[in-house]
Amino acid sequence: MKNISLYNISKQIIKEGKSIQEIGAYLPCSLHLNNLNNFAIVDFDESLPKNLGMSDREVLDSTSDLMTKTVEPGDLAYAVHEMEHYLRNADSQRNFEFVQRVHFPITDFKETYFTSGMLLRDQLLCVSIPIGSLEIFNKDINNIFEETQFLRNNTKRFSSLSAKEIQIGELMAQGRTTEEVMLKMGITKNTFKKHRTNIYRKIGVKNYFEFYRFAKAFDMDI
Repeated sequence: MKNISLYNISKQIIKEGKSIQEIGAYLPCSLHLNNLNNFAIVDFDESLPKNLGMSDREVLDSTSDLMTKTVEPGDLAYAVHEMEHYLRNADSQRNFEFVQRVHFPITDFKETYFTSGMLLRDQLLCVSIPIGSLEIFNKDINNIFEETQFLRNNTKRFSSLSAKEIQIGELMAQGRTTEEVMLKMGITKNTFKKHRTNIYRKIGVKNYFEFYRFAKAFDMDI
């Protein structure tokens, strides 16, 4: 992932004076800067307004509640937790990571992103890569997920899931929203929450990022 590493991007911004738009124009991802206080997006490449079906000005005017309206609630809560934890312990050698499922209502654009970020001056520099595009960077993904060892350690946990839990887990891993899973499975919101809680408990995870790591290793996202 060398060509879209946060370090290289930050160097282009600081030393070469390039803008987010200039750099984002040739990267297969979404590039954005976030406010340190409320994590609202304050600068972005052309992919964000395009996916939103909005003008740059409309995006800037709505950034305060943009994430609340477009990101799955559980994913957003974990993302905020990770960014807050990062800022409490930030240094130039570290970055934060999380997975987020987004749905832009106007264009009906849906995507699951792997987001990585770091502190840049008084803002957070973030790169959000569509999960599907990550296949290009097999070496990096293997390093992140450590699939071989992960499978060996978690086969027993996977086998503890019921057929229905696996079905629900597959839909979750595909980035389906809560409402989509409910409709597909013909279940209520409370029933879905109970199944999700049981799935997380059985496989030993606490959030969607950890769940996706597990699901990816066991091909539940196909």
